Amino acid sequence: MGSIVTMKNAVYKIFQGMTGKSLSVDFETIGKNKDDGEVYSVPGVYSKSVDGTKGVSINVNGNNIIIATHDYSLDKDVEKGELLLYCIDENGAVLSSALLNKSGEFVINDGTDYGVAYEDLKTAFDQLKDDFDNHLHTTTGTPGVSAIPGLISKPSTGVTPFVPVTSTADMSGAKVEKLRLP
Repeated sequence: MGSIVTMKNAVYKIFQGMTGKSLSVDFETIGKNKDDGEVYSVPGVYSKSVDGTKGVSINVNGNNIIIATHDYSLDKDVEKGELLLYCIDENGAVLSSALLNKSGEFVINDGTDYGVAYEDLKTAFDQLKDDFDNHLHTTTGTPGVSAIPGLISKPSTGVTPFVPVTSTADMSGAKVEKLRLP
């Protein structure tokens, strides 16, 4: 039979002769009985609970196993089928979150901005830089004289007039629409 417990003092340790470290917590039952137990979680999701987190403890062959946890102070709501990962401070305030929503988006920290694919962005930037560098070198007929309007006080012989260059850089491929960042 299981009990609802309030957990505190979460630490990683080798628990009751197991082969590796696991998350151990002290807990108190509704009847004020105190004990400790090992927290079991879903593969791929690992968390160290803050003091006050509720859990369900069952006793298996003399070992207390926390098989589920719940935080009543969390003020988040998800739709059916969605998954929310979050990090809270010791007072229960959400510090960061990642939501896999029903629209197929991966929304980080409420998704107020877009992410980019860095390599695509870097390629576009490098192209823009090359276009700019080539423009400055090919539009100046006199070494050391800029062909940028407003920087030449008197036209001099041998200076090619300013000719605008249209860049072929395109950053649109860098936008990852399924990842939203703050």
